[in-house]
Amino acid sequence: MTQTDTQADIFENALAQWHEIVAERDMAKLSALTHANAALRSPSGITPYMGSAAVVLALSTVIQIFDDFTYYREFRDLEANSVALEFSAKIDDLDLKGVDLIRFDETGKLIELEVMIRPLSALKRLEQRMGEAVGAMIAKAKKTSS
Repeated sequence: MTQTDTQADIFENALAQWHEIVAERDMAKLSALTHANAALRSPSGITPYMGSAAVVLALSTVIQIFDDFTYYREFRDLEANSVALEFSAKIDDLDLKGVDLIRFDETGKLIELEVMIRPLSALKRLEQRMGEAVGAMIAKAKKTSS
């Protein structure tokens, strides 16, 4: 970033990076975009995942579980460096819809992500598959953030 970058440019660049990471399923790039103190609010719990490592672990696992993941609507609030991204995906034999509420900080780092998913059957399946894949690591990440 240079001094000529406006806040809108920083936001647009960060959002473009997010879309690229998700489209390419290249979670190796996610660490560079994620703030050290990032928070991920899961659709299946109250306690957020805190810190870049926990957020990257959770998102890297989810992207492997979902099939046919597609963003299809986007609502931006440039003043708040925030975006709502509506998506659809499949998990095993279940179709799902969801929303990612993302906020970037003033430097373009992902600082907050809240995820909502429906229907409940798909959310429960995601919770089960996440538990099987990284349950112990995720539980530990949540405890150390409390």
